[in-house]
Amino acid sequence: MLDLGYTIVQASDVIISRFGINVDNSAPDVTIKDSERVPGGVNGNGQVRCG
Repeated sequence: MLDLGYTIVQASDVIISRFGINVDNSAPDVTIKDSERVPGGVNGNGQVRCG
């Protein structure tokens, strides 16, 4: 995601350390987190911008 120009915000300490990014507590456009129902899956929630 970083290679595509996306900014990671509200990251955990593990993610900040792993990717060497700065803390950014801005509001996210999309939230991605582990799936609680599907092992190895992820959930993405956000808004679609048409324009």
